[in-house]
Amino acid sequence: MYLPVKVISEENFKAYQGFDLTAWDADAADPAAPRSYRTLRTTTIGELTGRIAEDIGKEADHLRLWVMVNRQNKTVRPGQPLVDSLMTIEDAHAKFGTKGHEFRIWIEEATKFEGGKPVWPEIQHQPSNNSQILIFAKHFDAEAQALKGAGYFYMRKHDKVPELASPILQLMGWSTGVSLKLYEVCTLDGW
Repeated sequence: MYLPVKVISEENFKAYQGFDLTAWDADAADPAAPRSYRTLRTTTIGELTGRIAEDIGKEADHLRLWVMVNRQNKTVRPGQPLVDSLMTIEDAHAKFGTKGHEFRIWIEEATKFEGGKPVWPEIQHQPSNNSQILIFAKHFDAEAQALKGAGYFYMRKHDKVPELASPILQLMGWSTGVSLKLYEVCTLDGW
């Protein structure tokens, strides 16, 4: 009758000091831990969005839920937004979720509005040659020896690396004269 749902937000990501977005099995007292919801399988995406919004003190229409998917490089990332508000949690988990795991969701909060309505970046279900993608940025504080999530932003799939500088500087609140070192972290098997 029930399906466990774990939800992370940008706040969880910012609090996490590892290489992924969060530790899905972290203790509930950890600020990086996902919120857990025991959810009826017949609950709709719209109803779950409303429940999460009430829980975190936000407007439901200012939130967009994303299904989390396992990647080949052993990370878990947002795969696609759940746009059908009438789809049940059970159907969404069967269609998009990772078998053998609770239903994992990332919530995105709108930052742009027109006429009081949120404006979401367009995400194509079938990626085109230059569709928009999410970039999650982490910052390593050398003095504190701490790695924390800085935030996320959108870019086009084929944007060049130098085009990352402006959104990163803006995300960190740094001036344009700051020197950046960009790193890609991978394991011995390539990712």
